[in-house]
Amino acid sequence: MLVILAWLTMLLVTLVYAVFYSPDKYDSDIYQQFNVEYIDDTSNVLTIDQVKLLPSTVFEQDKQKVHTPDSMDFSMWYKISTVSNLGYLEPFSVSVDNPTLDIIHFYAINDGQVRFEKVLGDLNTSEYAIDHVSPKVSLFGGMSGATDIFIRIKSNGSTATPVLIESVTDSQYRTSAQLILLGALFGIGMIMVIYNYFMYRGVRERSFLDYICYISATVAAISMINGFSFFIMPSDLAIWSNKNLIVSIHILSLTFAIRFAISFLRFETIKPMFVKTGIYLTNFLFMSALVCVFLEESVSLGFYMGMLIVGYIYAITLLAMVFNSKVVWVRYYLVSWVPLLAGGMLTVGAFNGTVSYNFLTRNGSLLGVLAEICLMAIALLDRFRANQIDREYRMNHDLATGLPNQILLESAIKKVGTGRKPVYLMVFDIPQAKDLIPALGVESANLFFKQLFINIEAYVSTIKETYTFAKDSNGRKYHIVRIDESRFAVMFVGDLEAEELEQNVSAIQNAVSNIINLNGVTMSVSSVAGVACFPDDTREPERLLSTTIQALISGRKSNKKWARFDEQRNIDIQQRFRLAADLQNAIEQGDLELYHQPQIDMVNNKVYGSELLLRWFHPQEGFVDPSLVIDIAEETGVIHQLTEWVIEKGFEQHSKLCKLELRANVSINISGKDFNDNGLVAHILTTAARYNISHETVTFEVTESATADDPEQAKSVLTQLYNQGFKIAIDDFGTGYSSLDYLSQLPFHELKIDRCFMNIDVSERNRTITEVTLSLAKRLGVNAVAEGIENERVAELLTSFGCPIGQGYLYSKPKPFIEHMRWLQDIYKSNRNLELNKPPVE
Repeated sequence: MLVILAWLTMLLVTLVYAVFYSPDKYDSDIYQQFNVEYIDDTSNVLTIDQVKLLPSTVFEQDKQKVHTPDSMDFSMWYKISTVSNLGYLEPFSVSVDNPTLDIIHFYAINDGQVRFEKVLGDLNTSEYAIDHVSPKVSLFGGMSGATDIFIRIKSNGSTATPVLIESVTDSQYRTSAQLILLGALFGIGMIMVIYNYFMYRGVRERSFLDYICYISATVAAISMINGFSFFIMPSDLAIWSNKNLIVSIHILSLTFAIRFAISFLRFETIKPMFVKTGIYLTNFLFMSALVCVFLEESVSLGFYMGMLIVGYIYAITLLAMVFNSKVVWVRYYLVSWVPLLAGGMLTVGAFNGTVSYNFLTRNGSLLGVLAEICLMAIALLDRFRANQIDREYRMNHDLATGLPNQILLESAIKKVGTGRKPVYLMVFDIPQAKDLIPALGVESANLFFKQLFINIEAYVSTIKETYTFAKDSNGRKYHIVRIDESRFAVMFVGDLEAEELEQNVSAIQNAVSNIINLNGVTMSVSSVAGVACFPDDTREPERLLSTTIQALISGRKSNKKWARFDEQRNIDIQQRFRLAADLQNAIEQGDLELYHQPQIDMVNNKVYGSELLLRWFHPQEGFVDPSLVIDIAEETGVIHQLTEWVIEKGFEQHSKLCKLELRANVSINISGKDFNDNGLVAHILTTAARYNISHETVTFEVTESATADDPEQAKSVLTQLYNQGFKIAIDDFGTGYSSLDYLSQLPFHELKIDRCFMNIDVSERNRTITEVTLSLAKRLGVNAVAEGIENERVAELLTSFGCPIGQGYLYSKPKPFIEHMRWLQDIYKSNRNLELNKPPVE
């Protein structure tokens, strides 16, 4: 942005000069001191020896009549002499202000002899590139009354031949201003190319590529017309380009202007026939641009003018279709055409004498393009912002009803969980919901649910403690979250008595059961509910939803059809302390085990690695749930010791596999409490060195919620591991703080999609979430790992979505190390790349 402002500042300075210091061509005091005459010799070519002898009566006066040749392939002479017989003794410059002319031959004649000559033009080489931007001669000693200047012009293309006579200083100022203007165009154009390239990389939208091509072609065309190409290309290449490519580049500019308009305004979705016509037209223009490379400029220029008329008719028709649009970025696009068209007409008028010729009018088209680029930058930015808002909306809302979804619910829980007020979450399940869609059809079922949630909203919006999840542009508030097809949630922030809580649940259930008339058919549904409170029922906000779901399960069995989370259902405190003491002994005695669950490269159908899973078989209690083991370890402070044991044992096993050439990745889970261990990173590094472990083969998995207690410390530890070459994975993605803000704060290589979403073979909603998550991972440049794959259909869908890595019972259950090693060895015997014998899922 600062760079663009710098360019615009220089542009403003140039315009100030143009307005205040660059007079009209005929208003120049110096110009009035000279006679400027011309003769067209296209049909009868004259030499300098012939033309210098011609009487003044055969010449036309430039001040009375602008030169208009009969064809684009023309030849002419200018004769310049002083009005006074005493001459003009001050330094001055004579410029032919059209760099596209092929040959510009200056002669100074005194006493019938050629005293000086200089050949310029875009088909001639010059020692200085500036001569191609401002073709001129400067007479620092003035000119005597006996001296005449003759200028022979021959060209095959543009017919404009404005002759300027001005002081050397003014000429230098004009040239400098012209260079600043061209430099500003080139600089801003390149900035916009780079800007749109990165925009394209981010969203992969065709319109950004079309605009890059349009800007490139337009900047190239104007640079060639104004001789600026000699500053950026070798002279021979610039001469060849000006001779063969100048018209083709203009046609390409028109082509991409049309293509950009179609893709930018998204006509492909509403005007298919109009778009098809535009595509045919632009394809024809592409071919025309190629053909014009081999045609004479005068022929190709006439063809271009015809195509320009056709292109403008198409563009004006296109603009008329969106003229009444209320969308901001469309309005910016419409406005951007005003300076473009006005500037082009101003320049054409200046060259053919319709309007006064000065620096501003001569560069009208260039200034128009600059203004158009700046306006389009605003339009593109606003359109990108609108797209981002739309994407955020789709990610955070249920598209069928417009209600906030689970992602927004989890974000809200995270937000209110930092406050001091208790948070009550109610989750309701409608048992009949899954039967409604097959029975009514998707459209009718959506109408039913919209009316159902309107009934519920009418009640919950009247309760002071009800939490507002979202608010739309019209000020409408949303107090309900739709979790999936059958579940929705309501949240209350503040103290609620048991009686109030029960009253609210019952009232919402009554609102659910209200009769709804749909297309003349009346129907009613029922609901069950679960309620949990933070911090009474769970000390971690991210567990509030899962705790409420547990209460919902109990509510199904209750006569009241709802239940409050009962902490007594958990393992009692004494048992947890006993298990904690036994856990510490198990760590010290090595009675724990690490199981390996393979992770499969789904693209190449080979073993990618394995995730280490903790297993504890208690002598009396038997198998202890791993999540309970972690909870106990975190509560009693044994977690650091447990993590060190897992790292030590995991690296030892990984080293053994590597020595057997069974090289694969290994994933190790880290608890959120481990981030408070100042020696964690050092322990990992020393253990990796002792077992000669390659850092890039180790992934440390951390859940989104694990960083909630101390986000800065978590970020610091993960960054250190990341910088040391270890991989970082965000585990259970989609069940914790799944937000773009969260992801942008942490370094990571992988996103692990939680198993709760792996019913994509039956849940369209989870299928959409999974597909969006995979797309997000791909655009972030990280791997995605799908957990909990249990059947072929799920694997097929994940493969079609482009999921790179998967794990689950479909491939293998978690195995003890020895069994896992043998499993890998069996694969290795048949294929050293660890490819599976089983054919890849298609």
